[in-house]
Amino acid sequence: MSQIQYAIKSVKETEFFTDESLELEAQVDLNYNASIQTKLETEEVLVTIMVSYSSKTTRHDFLRSKVVSSFIIKDMKNYVPAGNSSAGIDLPDPLWVAMFGISFSHARALLAKSAAATKYAHMTLPLIDPEKEFKKLFAKELERNFGRN
Repeated sequence: MSQIQYAIKSVKETEFFTDESLELEAQVDLNYNASIQTKLETEEVLVTIMVSYSSKTTRHDFLRSKVVSSFIIKDMKNYVPAGNSSAGIDLPDPLWVAMFGISFSHARALLAKSAAATKYAHMTLPLIDPEKEFKKLFAKELERNFGRN
């Protein structure tokens, strides 16, 4: 199998929100989600990480961020399953996991930078196991599109 060439094209924080009027509770909820979009015509993969911290009692968000990491995949058209272009791009799982892990790190860094000037500066995203979290978030898509989990 040949090496797949990829690179980071851009990293953008597309949303940052904080509500400093709330009193910080002893326990808060951390929620995050991710989405992946492929653009065959520009050979791009966009990984979006959305994070929110909310009050455990009121469920009101007091800190929220959305970061989009864009990757370029050289010759991405070669990874479209034959006869099934609607299935998506069939890249090896380790590459998907790597892009997800890099994107999560970008989200951690940008949230820390943006929140630094707020009373929530200490609210950082935890470290994760990218492979475990990727499978948790995207197992259904991998199974549906490519028959693997």
